[in-house]
Amino acid sequence: MDNAAPDSLIRLIQYFTSPGWRRNLAAGLLALSSLASAKADNFPPLNAEPSTEQHPGKFEWADLFADHAEKEAAFYSKLFDWIPTKIEQNHHLVMLMSIGTQPVASIVQRPLFKRGAGPARWVGYAAVADVFAALASVEKAKGKVLAKLRDVPERGEQAIVSDRDGAIFGLIHSKSGDVPDYQAVAGEFAWAEVFSLTPQVTVDFYKNVLGYDSVVDSSHDDQNHFLLATGEIARAGVAPSPPWKDKKADWLLFVCVANADQMAKKASSLGATVLVGPHTSQHGGKLAIIADPEGGLVGLIELETATGLKGAP
Repeated sequence: MDNAAPDSLIRLIQYFTSPGWRRNLAAGLLALSSLASAKADNFPPLNAEPSTEQHPGKFEWADLFADHAEKEAAFYSKLFDWIPTKIEQNHHLVMLMSIGTQPVASIVQRPLFKRGAGPARWVGYAAVADVFAALASVEKAKGKVLAKLRDVPERGEQAIVSDRDGAIFGLIHSKSGDVPDYQAVAGEFAWAEVFSLTPQVTVDFYKNVLGYDSVVDSSHDDQNHFLLATGEIARAGVAPSPPWKDKKADWLLFVCVANADQMAKKASSLGATVLVGPHTSQHGGKLAIIADPEGGLVGLIELETATGLKGAP
């Protein structure tokens, strides 16, 4: 992240080199695999009102895998004003989080025997026209299928995969159409960034799998930052040299906020840890990164920054 203070980067490095973060990669996916066998009748469609829009490559859903879903839901409800709804399916607890009537995320509780394996973990899902075909593209591009395709009534088809460097993300095909493109509001996921040791290789992977166009992010001088776009809208970014010590590639999701300084302070007062303090982005506005009370990592991005990034292509 641009212009982050040195002490903030040190905290981020310490966080990502903790053994718990490494163990959590597998634990969260095992929780998802367990959930796949449960009934999913209570999951609502992505769109409260069906849409005919198709936006391949748009990150339009997110799941948080956590040890205590209700506690995490309480935290995010207070932080982002999300409205929680409890869904219990064959002993699996899921907290559906919404803005008004529009769902934005789920918080999935890990099975009892998997709790304590590591920090909570967010996984973002990118829209695809055909999940089965996208899974074939992932394997052809030397990625891995981590949680196989499952059909969720009302919701659609989804799966979880990793790219060739191990960065984890989801694929989703919505039965109610893709979430329409409009200017983000506070509380919505507004950006996604993948950190990579080999940015150009990463760009090629996502162009093959998600059909992105790519452009060099001209706000950086190194010609090694990229924007991944569909049409004229940037959907995600690629950044070089992950700031954590083990240099593992990974995705980071950002939620739109009105004021990053205020939200970072609010998050801290609610029990979160501010890993990278609010700082000005080269696209305008501010960014920050926090770890929620169970260690789930999420970014805060001001509207000005999100709008600048999406309009960059």
